[in-house]
Amino acid sequence: MDFGERIKRLREGKKLSQDDLAQLMGKKHRNVIGSWEKGKAEPSLSDVRKLAEILSTNTVYLIEGIDINQIVTPAAPSGYVMMKAEEVIEMQRQLLESKDRKIEEKNKELSKKTA
Repeated sequence: MDFGERIKRLREGKKLSQDDLAQLMGKKHRNVIGSWEKGKAEPSLSDVRKLAEILSTNTVYLIEGIDINQIVTPAAPSGYVMMKAEEVIEMQRQLLESKDRKIEEKNKELSKKTA
């Protein structure tokens, strides 16, 4: 599906005629919308932004056909868990503190046995 087809599909999905969309866009004639939909002309960047707002979508979808709301973050490989770096650092800190306490306890036990 190309740019013009995406505009047409979204426009029709909102039950807007070319005249309706032209009026919302501040254009004098529906021919402008028809030219965009047929690929005979391209809107300016500011018009693409306005189209996205009126058609309740985003400029990436209009231009590239990529729905950024459906981009999925890759899952962690099997056997792994994705975590924020801050959480991993905190868990490592807690683990080190726990190990330090165990080492101190063992040192106390050893010093009692040798005394």
